[in-house]
Amino acid sequence: MLVGSNSETRPPDYAAYYAILSRPGVAATKLVIDSLAAVWAGYMAAKVAGDRELTYGLLAALVVTVQLAWQHLAGEFAGATPWWMRAGLLLTTAPAMLAGAWVRGRARVLMGNEPALPEGPAQ
Repeated sequence: MLVGSNSETRPPDYAAYYAILSRPGVAATKLVIDSLAAVWAGYMAAKVAGDRELTYGLLAALVVTVQLAWQHLAGEFAGATPWWMRAGLLLTTAPAMLAGAWVRGRARVLMGNEPALPEGPAQ
């Protein structure tokens, strides 16, 4: 969508696609959109987890960050995106996902959905 709205015709190949995606305005917009998606992904990972939101948010963030590192540093099209965008994605994804997990944890507490504490041994 971002590439299509910034070109007159559909890019015929990956080189043309990444040439459009590498334009500073398009790349910066993609970085912002990806950061917002990371916040949402962290929130959803924490929601699925139920409790211990930050633990599961961190695990999800690590998996996504490793995948991004592979994709942008060693993948087939590693050099196709600008270095500042690759660095920005790697540096902002994990904190954004943890922020989403933290928001979910606070929402759970504020809504009163605290998990029941297990009963200790009878005394």
